Amino acid sequence: MKTVSVTEFRSNIKRYLDIAQEEKLVIHRSKGSSFVIVPLEDDKDDLILNEIIQEHLLGKNHNVTSVFSGDEAQEIIYTKTFDLMLLDVNVPNINGFELLKDLRDSGIKTPAIFLTSAHMLEDVEKGFKSGCDDYIKKPFELRELDLRIENIKRLHNISPSNNILISF
Repeated sequence: MKTVSVTEFRSNIKRYLDIAQEEKLVIHRSKGSSFVIVPLEDDKDDLILNEIIQEHLLGKNHNVTSVFSGDEAQEIIYTKTFDLMLLDVNVPNINGFELLKDLRDSGIKTPAIFLTSAHMLEDVEKGFKSGCDDYIKKPFELRELDLRIENIKRLHNISPSNNILISF
């Protein structure tokens, strides 16, 4: 395991994200809220969005953990405690709806927000039936994401020092 300062990570974010993607590594910070990000398949736009969200959340002093498949997200959720999950639907191996339903069925009640391009009303309904607390359709503005994260933190009494998981 390699530990780097936030300053070094931010100045070399592209390099660290490339390494993480190539080697299927998990990236996380140890202070603030903790996030896991799972980009969709190998879509370049989703990898860029992953990087933008990660950098944005790091700038807000959240911890960020990136994984690159539903299986990896599931594994880390069972080994680490998070206060909020940000999930996508169309991820490799386990789709986000199935992942969240499995988590809910096994007693994990961590609040979850879907960030997804699945725009149909049936998708939104499926997301809420799988157990999500909110649903954001792509494209979205980072400010909207901030507002929804803050709302979930307020509703669930999550303090700024607690962990948040993002998986998309």
